[in-house]
Amino acid sequence: MWGFSGQLLLDGNKLFSLIGGEGATVVAFDKSTGQEIWHALTAKEPGYSSPILFEAGGRRQLIVWHPGAANSLDPDSGKVYWSVPFPAQSGMSIATPRRDSDKLLFTSFYNGSLMLELASAKPEEKTLWRTQKASEKDTTHLNSVMSTPF
Repeated sequence: MWGFSGQLLLDGNKLFSLIGGEGATVVAFDKSTGQEIWHALTAKEPGYSSPILFEAGGRRQLIVWHPGAANSLDPDSGKVYWSVPFPAQSGMSIATPRRDSDKLLFTSFYNGSLMLELASAKPEEKTLWRTQKASEKDTTHLNSVMSTPF
């Protein structure tokens, strides 16, 4: 209905973009030539959430949240480190995932929030909690549709 418009992320010579399509929800391009470096993930739609980069588990990780799952990828190859199903109603994966130390928060309004704990020794995660009740008429949790919580 509105189209999708996730923010681009520039890292060295790579430009990451949420595109969509079979095996191409996220695509890495060469920033100088526009040539595709790699593509990864399949989702019904790419969503709006901005991809982020950080180091955890001894590796750089590209975090991509599309309306079906929270994902960690190797930014050099597109290899999936981990993927946690976390659906967002109406394609509304909007807020940027927020990291605090070894915790990583994803939040949407209709489907609630997800808190992951990142492993220190390798790129993997553990679900700490997930809200069980999310309703626009009876909200009892931190559920944010557009603003990224700090």
